[in-house]
This record gives sequence, structure tokens and C-alpha cells, in this order.
Amino acid sequence: MNVNVDPEAHLKESRTRFDDLHKKIHKSVSEGHIVHVEDGEADDLWHDLLEIQQGLTPQLVLLSGGYYKLRAKCANDMWDYFARKFGIEKPKLATVYANTGDALQNFDHVEGTGLLSPQEIETLKEESSSLSNVEYRHAVEEAQHSLQKILEENDFTTIAVKTTPAEILDLLEAYKHKVAIIWTGPVDKMPNSDDWATKFNFVKAPKAGDRLLEIGVPIVAVSPSFGNARMHSIVDQKFMQQMVKYKREDKAFLPTDDSFPGFKNLASIAPDTQAKFSNYIISLADSLTKRMIADAAKKEAALNEKERALNQMKEKALINGKPDLVLQYEEEIKQIGYQRVLALALPNRWSKLARDNTDERKFREFCPVDQTLQLVTDPEMKESLKEVIEVEMKRPDTTDGSKRTIGVKPKPNSNIFLVTQVDTGRLEDKIQSIIDWMAQGEKPNPRLHTVKSEESVSHYNQDHSK
Repeated sequence: MNVNVDPEAHLKESRTRFDDLHKKIHKSVSEGHIVHVEDGEADDLWHDLLEIQQGLTPQLVLLSGGYYKLRAKCANDMWDYFARKFGIEKPKLATVYANTGDALQNFDHVEGTGLLSPQEIETLKEESSSLSNVEYRHAVEEAQHSLQKILEENDFTTIAVKTTPAEILDLLEAYKHKVAIIWTGPVDKMPNSDDWATKFNFVKAPKAGDRLLEIGVPIVAVSPSFGNARMHSIVDQKFMQQMVKYKREDKAFLPTDDSFPGFKNLASIAPDTQAKFSNYIISLADSLTKRMIADAAKKEAALNEKERALNQMKEKALINGKPDLVLQYEEEIKQIGYQRVLALALPNRWSKLARDNTDERKFREFCPVDQTLQLVTDPEMKESLKEVIEVEMKRPDTTDGSKRTIGVKPKPNSNIFLVTQVDTGRLEDKIQSIIDWMAQGEKPNPRLHTVKSEESVSHYNQDHSK
């Protein structure tokens, strides 16, 4: 805790300031004034369904990262499906940012699997290889113009950033008094440490993340891990006990309330091309699992070699009496430790859990991060946000994007709100309703399965009353 901040008073002041912002968010969402920035992963699509379940569609979906033509094709196909299935109006989709070469992530290489043919995927990847062409620049400018028009016309706009905020920062700064950002999973606490590290949605474009934190726009950061959420993974009940065991061994995040049993029916859902949502996210999960497990051994070998070389240089600096170099090498070795935890624990765990697969049930872990947006935007879940702290977030070294360390400390009037305690009971119910819809072949409308607060008690409360 910052020694200059009284903890009790700061918590109270943080809540008051957050509640004022939260009212603006709920009002803008009720008016349909919400924009998505997303990267096409399964948790993005899952969150889209949760909003549809709520009776909401965004004004604009900005597509970020990856092979831009492939991402646009997949997103348009899925939103076409949602529009047909649920009778909603498809939002405008626009490309705002893309990657090539080494900046591409694991997911970018498997995107489209189960949705498009392998030949179409490869063609779209080839057509997305250059970001210097007129077509790409025009797409980005059109996306920025569409966002500017919305921000200009709306009294207030909520922007759900489910990825990096790259290419929209000038607009966010210009309209910061009319905007709230909800940013999923930008940082995380390191296991058994007081240190914080940047996570996936920050790491994709570190300088964009740095600037977002500096421009003064109101930000609500939400995630199951730093929110100490009971629902820490989207996994079938049949695998949850083993999952928790391996998480403990990896020193991965587990909430103080470890009673979450997992979800029903998830492991037994079979791929079905007519059920486009489940078929696609299952194909993505299987492809991504396979790729990450295969890459883990290579990453581990590379990190071990780098660590060995740094330890040798550190020993040499000690012998030569160069304490500044010793400290520098120690920090670099520490960064390798972060990278090892963040990059290897997940595929190693998946590899172990996949050994228990059978023809009738298959292990799949789906990311629960973007779904936690609903805790902030859905008025039914208003009481789910139990603790919010206004903080400063700043990387000590902004010159090197590979350095994951970030400072997170209480700071009054920073306009950055970290949601540090959530109750995921209602969210668990809504996610289970979507899993049930998937298990039934996606035939019923998931709106019919929405759990209404006045009609039911969440299984969170049921579990705790036993």
C-alpha cells in the first residue's frame, strides 16, 4: 500500500468516484452507446453472446490485431450468424489495427480453423501480409472516422477494450470527458510475489498500453484473477478437481474462495458445423491447445539458454566488481522468470489434463477474461463489484516492451479503477445458460435461457447454502 494513502479512506473515496462513473456507464449502455475493440478470440465471441443475451448489440466493433483480412472475414461470418440466429441488427465492423511477422500471436496463426476452409485461411493470410498498402490504411482511417462520429454524437460512450487500444488513442484523448474504457486483463499479480506484470492485452502493443494509462481517460480494469473471482476458469466439472491441483503446482492464480465446481455439459459438446458458435470456439480451443503445447518445449529451451547466459555474465560482473551490471542482469533474470510463468504454465497444464480425454469427454479450457466485462456493464450485476481501488499503473521501463514489470499502487484521482473483488455468481449462471444452449445444438434462442434476478437464485448462492 502507498504509505501516503490511508487505506480505509482511499477505499471509500475510490468507491464513491467509481460509482459516479458506473452510473454513466450503465446509462450509456442502456442507450446502446457501447463500442467494442476486439481480437476475435473465443472469449470475445462469448462476451458478444452475453451481451446479446442481455438484449444489447454494440454500435461499432473495431477489429484489432492478427491477419486483418482473415480477422474481418471471421468476425463478419460470426456476426452474420448471430444476426440470423437471434434476429438482431448486425453492428458495423471495421479494421483498426493489425499485425504481421513476429508481432503475430499464437491465436493469430489458428484463427479461422473450423469456420473457414484451410485454403481460404491461407489466401486471406497472404492478402494481409502487407500493412503499408493503401487498402489497409484506408480501412484504419475509415474505422477511426466511424469511431469519431460516434464519440461526437453520443453524450457518453462506453468502450469495451478486449485487446490493445492501438490506433484509437488520439480519439480517446480528444473525447476523454465523454468516454469510459473497460479494459480486460491488462495486468496481473505474479504468483507468490508483490510484483505485477503486464498481461496479454497490454503485451500486444506495450506503447499503446502505456499511453492509454497516461492520457487521463477513465479506465475500469477487470479480470477474474486480480478480481479474486470464484469462477477462475471455464472448464467442465469433470476436469476441475485436476485443474485446481495443477494450478496449485504451477503457483497459478486461484481465488480465496475455491468452491467453484466448474460447468456442466462443456466436455461432451461435439463439433457440429450447423452449430457455428460452438463448432468454431471448440475448433479454436483444440488448435490453440495443440499449437501452444508444441511451442512450449521450444520456448522453455530458449528461456533456459538465455537465463544460463545471463547468470554467467552476472558472475563475471561480480568478479570484476561491477555492481550496476550485477543489478541489471538480476533484473533481466527476473524478467525471464516472469516469462516462464506466463508462457509455460498454461500449455504444461493443458498437456497433463489432455491425458484424461476419452471419446465421450474432452478437456478444453476457455478463457474467462472478456466475459467479466458484463460485471461492469450489465445493471443486473451491479452488486457483483465488491471492491474497487483507484490506482496508478506505470511500467518503470517504457523503452522496452519485452519487460513485463509494471507498478500498480493506490493513487487518488487517477481515473484508473482496478476491480479487486468480484462475485461471479450471476455471471456463472449466464455462462452456463450459453453452454446449455451450445449442448442443445444452438437451436433455442439463448435469450430464453437468461437467468433473471427476480426469478432465480444463482448456483453460487445455492452452493453456499448447503
